[in-house]
Amino acid sequence: MEEFANLVDQYYQALYRFGFSLAKDPDRASDLVQQTFVIWA
Repeated sequence: MEEFANLVDQYYQALYRFGFSLAKDPDRASDLVQQTFVIWA
């Protein structure tokens, strides 16, 4: 679990920026990032 937390810490900001560039909405960008991490888990 600690390894996954490290991945989240390392990649969250970059994924959020990418998600925001696609969605142009902060809430949708956060949802996209969360869904990405759920798929990875």
